[in-house]
Parts: sequence; C-alpha cells; structure tokens
Amino acid sequence: GAAALLAAALGLLALLDRRSLDLAAPSSAPRTKGGDVVLELRSEHGQPATHFAQGERMKVLVTCPPDLDAPMRLLVFQAGRRYEPLPPFRPSCGNRVPWPGAFALDGDAPVYVCVAWGNAAGSARDPGELGAQATCAELTPK
Repeated sequence: GAAALLAAALGLLALLDRRSLDLAAPSSAPRTKGGDVVLELRSEHGQPATHFAQGERMKVLVTCPPDLDAPMRLLVFQAGRRYEPLPPFRPSCGNRVPWPGAFALDGDAPVYVCVAWGNAAGSARDPGELGAQATCAELTPK
C-alpha cells in the first residue's frame, strides 16, 4: 500500500547522486512571495555561496513572480568598481531559474552581486544606488 510506495520512493531517492539533489528545490529554498525577487548564488561546487576563493566560479539562480516580464542585468560591485559579467537575461519567472552561464570572482575585497530589472541598473556605481528594482547578495573573500 502507501507504506510500500513511500519506502520505494525513499530508496530511489537514496540512490540519486548528491549533486543532483543540490539542484532540486528543497523546502528551505528561496521562493517568491508576492513581487519579491530573490537572488541565490551557488559555487562551482554546488553549495550556496556566502564567501569566494580566487577564481571561483559562481552560478546565479533567480526566483521571481511569474508576472515580472522585464530583462534582468547581473551587476557585480567590488572596491568601487562595477562589472557586468553575464549578458542580460529575461527569465520565464518562477522558483530558482538558472541564469545562463557562470562567472568567476577574484580580489580581496567583499563583492556585492546584484540582479536589477527595469531602470534600476542604469549608471549605478554601487549597490546603494539601485533602489527597489534590485536585489543583492554580499560575498566575502575566503
């Protein structure tokens, strides 16, 4: 019955590679609430990123409401400089949508990685100038 089905499903889950489990959306994953946009950074090793090592590659996941239909830009701010390491992206919004490509970080100063949409990206020289149409994450060097 139901217990046998549950046992079989758990057995199958145990056989899956740990790396593929990291890509699944666990219950604690960021989810959109109303108009919220959530930025999640994953290291090249598949782990959520809060720190970075020299040359470490990062993948971006964006959670956004389905009615948000605007191109997004990925902006990186470090030591007074602004970078745009990946091309703009217009996601089909939902939970944890992968941004195409990855980018590498270096330097010994904290980094602010931001996703901006609408007119927010403009000519902002630091994350504080982005306003409400952006969300950012801070990474510190390891």
